[in-house]
Amino acid sequence: MQKEVVILTHQLARYLDDFGNVVRYLDADGYTVTIYASVPSQSRPLNADSADIFEQYRRKLPPSVNVEPLPYVRGGKMKPWDLLRLVALGFRLGRRHPDAMFLMWSVYLIIGCGVPLRLQRRRSLYLVTGLGPVLGGTGPQFRVFRGVILAVYAFLMTGRRSRCLNHNTEDKAFLVRRLRADPDKFFVTPGCGVDPDVFPFFEGDAGNPRPVIIVPARLIESKGIREAVAASGTLRDRGVDHEMRLTGAVEPHLWIRVTQEDIDSYEAANPCVRFIGFQPSMPAVYEQADIVCYPTRYPEGTPTVLIEAAATGRVAVTCDTVGAREIVLHEQTGLVVPQLDVEALADALQRLIGDDGLRQRFRRAAYEHFLAHYTKDMALLATLPAFESVGLTFDRPKSAPDIRATRPVSAEV
Repeated sequence: MQKEVVILTHQLARYLDDFGNVVRYLDADGYTVTIYASVPSQSRPLNADSADIFEQYRRKLPPSVNVEPLPYVRGGKMKPWDLLRLVALGFRLGRRHPDAMFLMWSVYLIIGCGVPLRLQRRRSLYLVTGLGPVLGGTGPQFRVFRGVILAVYAFLMTGRRSRCLNHNTEDKAFLVRRLRADPDKFFVTPGCGVDPDVFPFFEGDAGNPRPVIIVPARLIESKGIREAVAASGTLRDRGVDHEMRLTGAVEPHLWIRVTQEDIDSYEAANPCVRFIGFQPSMPAVYEQADIVCYPTRYPEGTPTVLIEAAATGRVAVTCDTVGAREIVLHEQTGLVVPQLDVEALADALQRLIGDDGLRQRFRRAAYEHFLAHYTKDMALLATLPAFESVGLTFDRPKSAPDIRATRPVSAEV
């Protein structure tokens, strides 16, 4: 059997941040790897989904990994005919690569390419690494769309060679129940993991003249942006000196984003709040921070930013939600507060600002928790059994560095 893997991803940079070590491992083990990714519009500003970042990440790949464009350009709303092009691509790829393992990441690709590949009985791994607002939401906004997606997913998982990857056990249980699927076809990893060489532990404090709180989140309402800003306002009213820095660029999706007008209003109302925009190097941002605040209520799998915070030794405050509460253990490695509770969030931040001993204890415990459960190699070890369950085999030791790490895979052998 030919050793071949075809990856279909909506966003190249984010995919490689999360799964680049898997790509490096497959390539080093002798697999032919082809990545189909949507190419961003040249006119987009610098962010994780810009043309410049796309090209930077493409160059990080091993030379033998080929990148091909998906049949649409990122930067606008997907049109119905774009989905039809994905269906045609799925049929075409299934015919051209009958022995390949196909990986699909994003709901559009899972539906558009997954259905024709399922009809051709191809080996497929669907990366459902978070339920998102459509599957994980409870309101009426996406009720019809949710039903359609679940019906398609149920069909996909009837395939003998269909597999699904999740980032927490609760998401797996939800999908197994709603899809009435075989639980043995679902594989759970500890998120995407973090490479200690890329996100090193910072022994000392940031040394800021006043405490710096970072909110390393996409500018989406359900990531808790408004609650974080409100908590900063509460701290200011209490006379707690601090600076809150929020990363991320304005999102293109009108129905979920924090707008530039919102940002201007927040900064004008509270001088403690700064929106610093997209940051191409997050380790430097963590190094300059004292506390990480991530008040998410978004239905995500395992928040990577909380793993990054633990890896770098920065204490975190987050909300009681799936994924987040497994990384931040309340009163052990950080603090967990109820969702949408601005007062509780402000109380937790104030407590950490005012208690250096507690902050030191939590951040070191968080680092140990990270080393025990959330490294890139641990994520790789949990991912490869999904490949092996449909007949793929591997010869190399199961270890590979982050796509951003400078050390080669061979250094791990």
